[in-house]
Amino acid sequence: MDKTEKEILSAIGLMEKKRWDQATAKLEVLMADADPEVADKANNLMADVYAATQRNAESEALLRRSIEYRGADNGNLGSQLACLCVVVGRQGRIKEADETMLRALDAARSDLPALTVFILRNAAYMQWASGNPDRAREIYNQIPSYEKDDLEFVIEMNKYYLEPAVPKEIGR
Repeated sequence: MDKTEKEILSAIGLMEKKRWDQATAKLEVLMADADPEVADKANNLMADVYAATQRNAESEALLRRSIEYRGADNGNLGSQLACLCVVVGRQGRIKEADETMLRALDAARSDLPALTVFILRNAAYMQWASGNPDRAREIYNQIPSYEKDDLEFVIEMNKYYLEPAVPKEIGR
């Protein structure tokens, strides 16, 4: 394991401990790395820090930068768009978040069904929170069957973008 990998793991450890200022300081250095892959990885981790600390516009900007860098054929596009949908929705741009959710679902089709569940669950919450319970119910009813362990994995990987559950009268 080289020094850069150790620094990334150290930043992740700080994030796990919610030491946001220290994680930010480490990630800012890594974002300036000459290796574009290292910079992109740090960029995505910084987007997580911003999402976790409700700095949604900053998280959005970093996610968009990474999506542009990685391109449409990137294997993480579904996950990145799922996260982007959340931070856009948190800023009150519900129509744009809904459009991003559709792109995320399209990109996630080849991934675990659990990623689709994660996307739809968050989208249903966003609709409910913005006063659209019928749309929330419609989205929630599209949730496919999935493996519980797979969903737990997807949630762990995207925990800073997990929205609260919708009320029981909307969900199942």
